[in-house]
Amino acid sequence: FSWHTCLLGVASCLLMMFLISPGAAGGSLLLMGLLSALLTARGGPSSWGYVSQALLFHQVRKYLLRLDVRKDHVKFWRPQLLLLVGNPRGALPLLRLANQLKKGGLYVLGHVTLGDLDCLPSDPVQPQYGAWLSLVDRAQVKAFVDLTLSPSVRQGAQHLLRISGLGGMKPNTLVLGFYDDAAPQDHFLTDPAFSEAADGTLEGGSPALSTLFPPPRAPGSPRALSPQDYVATVADALKMNKNVVLARAC
Repeated sequence: FSWHTCLLGVASCLLMMFLISPGAAGGSLLLMGLLSALLTARGGPSSWGYVSQALLFHQVRKYLLRLDVRKDHVKFWRPQLLLLVGNPRGALPLLRLANQLKKGGLYVLGHVTLGDLDCLPSDPVQPQYGAWLSLVDRAQVKAFVDLTLSPSVRQGAQHLLRISGLGGMKPNTLVLGFYDDAAPQDHFLTDPAFSEAADGTLEGGSPALSTLFPPPRAPGSPRALSPQDYVATVADALKMNKNVVLARAC
C-alpha cells in the first residue's frame, strides 16, 4: 500500500465511471464540487477540529526543518522584526508600519507583562493571547504574538529576543517606539477597524478590543520602562547582534 497504488485506484474508478456513463459521472463530480465549495464557504465552526490545521502543521514543520540557519547569506537577507508593544491602543500606526517594513519576512509582536510567577496563583499571560490574536486579525497585520512574564521590561525583552521564532525563522531586528514625553493617543477611538457598536461590540459581534486592553497611560503617570532601561534594552539587542529600529512619530 502506498500513495502510488491509491492514485492508481482513484484513476481507475474515474475511468470506469466515464466509460459506464459519461453524463452521470460528470454530473456527480460537478455536484460534489459544488457541495464541497458550499460547505467550505458557509459551514459553521467545527466541534471536532479541523483536518486542515493538522495538515498545515505537518507541512510547516517539514519545511522549517529544511530552513538551515547555517546557510544564511547576505543576498537573501530580509528584515525579521520583533516589535515590543506596551499598550496596542497607543501603537496602532507603529504596528502597521512594521507590517509594511517586514515585506515577506518574520513579524512578531512582543509584550512584557510585569510580575513574578512565584508570587502569583496562575500564569497571567496565557489568558491574554486571545486578545492579542484578535488585535492582529482586526488590524490586518501578518504577525505572530509572543508574550512573556518578567520582573522588568528589560529582562522580558531579553527573553523575547532569545526565544521568539522557531528554527531558521527568528527575529534579527528589534523595533521600539521612540522614548519621549508625549502623551500616548488612543487610536482605538479613531481607527475605523476598531469602531464599536452601541452595545460595546465590534461590527462582527465580537467583544470590543477596548475592553480587553487598558486605556493608554495618562500624562504624568509613571512609566513601566525607565530611560535607563530603555537605553539598556537597545544595548542588549546590539550585544545579541540584532539590528535596532527606533520609530518616532508613530
